[in-house]
Amino acid sequence: MQGLTSIVDLLISTEATVSAITEDIAAYCARESLPLGAADDAIAKYVALKFVRGEMSYADADVAMNALVGLDVINFDHTGFAWQVYLQFDNGEYQRSTEARDSIPWQQYTLPGVMALLKKNGIAILP
Repeated sequence: MQGLTSIVDLLISTEATVSAITEDIAAYCARESLPLGAADDAIAKYVALKFVRGEMSYADADVAMNALVGLDVINFDHTGFAWQVYLQFDNGEYQRSTEARDSIPWQQYTLPGVMALLKKNGIAILP
């Protein structure tokens, strides 16, 4: 998974360029014999698993998913698995007016939502 680690690190980086990210994604797809259009799901699965396993913070995972959705050059599928993962992270970005002030939205919405999405798609959480 070295390739995905590199891609996600670039997505999180404040200094990475879009061209550097897309080059890394293209190289990963070539190595894995994946069409470029399948990269979004592979990256989203990686981010989701790292997050639910406690290996990636909510903040980093959210930044990675936001950056991934913003990459028009990979023909991001706004209906597929990666989009569903993105929406789960989006749910944790804000405090609802009906919630207690000390609630943590990502714990309340994102973590259980991502776990349910992985389960629904038959993706084992444990390594």
